[in-house]
This record gives sequence, C-alpha cells and structure tokens, in this order.
Amino acid sequence: MARNSSGTVRDFYYKEGAWVKSEKFAGGPGSGWPGWGGSDYGLRIVSARWGSGAQIVNVADRLQGMVRNNRLSVRVNPETMGGDPVPNIPKMLSVIYDWHGKRRSKVVAEGRTLNLP
Repeated sequence: MARNSSGTVRDFYYKEGAWVKSEKFAGGPGSGWPGWGGSDYGLRIVSARWGSGAQIVNVADRLQGMVRNNRLSVRVNPETMGGDPVPNIPKMLSVIYDWHGKRRSKVVAEGRTLNLP
C-alpha cells in the first residue's frame, strides 16, 4: 500500500521475486496514477538561486525539502535560505519549478513570501 502527496491510497501487488520499478513511487513520467506521475506531476523544484550579483547559493534541495502536499510557502530571508551570502545587500530568490508537467519560474525579493504553485 502507498499514499500519494494528496493522500490517496493505492495497493500494489507483486509476485515473490518480482522487480519493482521505483519511478512509480517517485512520481516519474509514465507511472499512470494521478499524484504519482502520468499527467498529474507534483511540485518539483528544478533550480533555486539565492543571493545577489556573483554571490549566489544553490538552495534547490533546501526548498524541495520544504514542500508539503505539493505546496511551498516560505518567507525569503537568510534564516530560511540557510545563510546570508552577501550581508547588508538586498538579495533575490530565483526559482524554476515543474508543476503539472509544465516548467515555470518565479523571482521573489528578500523579505517577501514565496508561494508555489
């Protein structure tokens, strides 16, 4: 039995010794079950850059870890982004993400809230 990000439960049956394709449970393309892939992909952070000028930090994994129920809402500041790459300089967060199989982007200034999707 498995539960997808929207809470729907589904049973899976396999014969002893059978191979199980893990992409079915990661929401990968072709899994064919809404919330697990197919045409209903969940929220996936592709890229997230935090900083200013040449002082940029990759925070994609950090943001992906904050996703709950295919949603992300976070105040953009040094505490939530894991540090301050350029103290006393205004920073931006630039995010590229996939939602329902489409690539999208959003830019948020320091002190504002990032809401995805």
